[in-house]
Amino acid sequence: MKNIRIIGDSQTAKISYLVADYFRSNDPEHVFRDSHNKMTNNYFRINKETWMNEGKIIEEEIKMFIRYKEGVYSFVDDKYNLSLSYHPGASAYSFQYYDYEHMSIWNNEKENIVPFLGYVDIRNYLPRYKNTDDVVKMYIEKTLKQFDKANVVFMEPLPQFITYIINGWVLNSSDPDIDFETRYEYHYEFIESLKKQSRYYGLQDPISSIDIMKTDMIEPHMQPKKMPIIMNDHLKPHLYKPFLDEILTNSKIKEF
Repeated sequence: MKNIRIIGDSQTAKISYLVADYFRSNDPEHVFRDSHNKMTNNYFRINKETWMNEGKIIEEEIKMFIRYKEGVYSFVDDKYNLSLSYHPGASAYSFQYYDYEHMSIWNNEKENIVPFLGYVDIRNYLPRYKNTDDVVKMYIEKTLKQFDKANVVFMEPLPQFITYIINGWVLNSSDPDIDFETRYEYHYEFIESLKKQSRYYGLQDPISSIDIMKTDMIEPHMQPKKMPIIMNDHLKPHLYKPFLDEILTNSKIKEF
């Protein structure tokens, strides 16, 4: 039996959508479940509005409210006990495992933990703060602190998209428009740091997303179109299947 827990952002959610069909061909009667769903609130300051009311100056902060759906998709058969804990918008820098009760249960010697974060850091933050090694160090240390008994195998973040829609139309800091060439460079900087520091902390080398996809950049033809000319930063569904293939068969994932 392989107990595998993948923890990531919206790319992990997309992988989870394939699990039912991935296994159903072998077991059409299997019952699948979606558990631990919750909503998180994210506030972004837009601006302040000022006006007069009965001779007094009133200043009100206007905020944009966004809700992201998080959850865990679980599948169990006689070979695999698989969970995908997905947290759209999560970054390697800011994500906290201790916020989620189910993750404490996964900290034991019979679990494989596969963190799959970093894409958002590369896309939005590292080109601005230029602190890749510090972010990766924090990412690894808090993972090992949370999962000090489990077999931890990091997976490199998804390569960057050449073209994608910017979500932060009102407040650009939520999704800054950083050119692909810069994001591409920081992707390589992140994965090199992740490999180097994994070795320093006595871990196995990360699973390579570039090897899985056989490319280090995501071209427009690999993306679904939301509108005739606008792409978001997710893959066409079938392109996530190789990630499941790799995770389920990779020799770094232990069988118990």
